Amino acid sequence: MSDLPATVPTMVPAPTQNTSIESARTTAIAEIQMQHAVARTNPRINDVVRQRLLFECVTPALAAKGIYSLPFGNEPVEGLTIRTAEAFLRARGNMLTRVDITGVFEAYEQVRVTVTDLETMQVESDETIVRREIERKNPIGRTVLSRRQKVTKNGLEDVYIVSPTDAEMGGKRQSAISKLRRNLALRFMPFDLRVEVERRIRETMQDDAAKHPEERRRAMIDDFASLGVSAADLIEVIGQPIESLSPAQ
Repeated sequence: MSDLPATVPTMVPAPTQNTSIESARTTAIAEIQMQHAVARTNPRINDVVRQRLLFECVTPALAAKGIYSLPFGNEPVEGLTIRTAEAFLRARGNMLTRVDITGVFEAYEQVRVTVTDLETMQVESDETIVRREIERKNPIGRTVLSRRQKVTKNGLEDVYIVSPTDAEMGGKRQSAISKLRRNLALRFMPFDLRVEVERRIRETMQDDAAKHPEERRRAMIDDFASLGVSAADLIEVIGQPIESLSPAQ
């Protein structure tokens, strides 16, 4: 019988989660470094960026969706929309947007959006929570999570908080991503350019409304109808027939 000791097999540890995360991080850094090198060989020209963006602002299709307006007290809150922010990113070039789902839980998802200027390596990032719930007036066939009352023109109405379908959750997620992307993209836009863009969009809207008043009125009515506001509701609010509205109104 041999006196040699038995050979002890070497145990190779299985890859851990930390190893996978570090590998993904290393790969991401390498990709950004490569993109940065490419961007440096084709730098942007600020005057060209401005020219490209203002050219898009004179198109009625962008101008119609270029500025949002939300009611807030006696004065509406207005600003540039995600469509304008996307036009800015296209005009600026050498910009990278990354979306990461950083957490998935029973009641919500955690989403992070990062926008990077590949020339200067300026990085802007933010996170938000997308809750797994959605409001519906009719709860039939849905999993009801809770119920609340909402003030409407007809008085108090019951609104049900239900679990969303995959499609509805996807829509909520995309909406949250768009808002983050908009806010982050506008951090790169110089203030004077933002003012000029808003002015050009408003001029385009007024000019288009003056040339095609009936088409603009119909589009406005359709937009409100998609939000559940009828033409009769509009007449009640503005206090005059819709066809009597001027292009500026």
